Amino acid sequence: MNIITQKLFYFVGKAICSTYVIKRYEYFSNGGILTSLNLFATKFDDVVNVIERRADEHDYVLVDTPGQIEIFTWSASGAIITEAFASTFPTVIAYVVDTPRSESPNTFMSNMFYA
Repeated sequence: MNIITQKLFYFVGKAICSTYVIKRYEYFSNGGILTSLNLFATKFDDVVNVIERRADEHDYVLVDTPGQIEIFTWSASGAIITEAFASTFPTVIAYVVDTPRSESPNTFMSNMFYA
């Protein structure tokens, strides 16, 4: 097992603040997160450029997506981000399941559906 010691070099929370979007447009949390992801997707080429510029410094790039998988999986902006990575870099997508929370059959099957 390797421990990742690299510091975070790009944080979407500094580019788009979902709390601000929720308050500004009077959305509920999912609407604010989806709108924030849509806004971020419009500038995703900037993220790809940052990764390309620093490619010699790193062997791998780990990307964490929004906590609500439905937002990322079923939105157009999620597809834009995924396709931008896949068309530019060798890409692997991993879906991590919170196993203690997947003890019930309904939760387990829901997780398998998303995976």
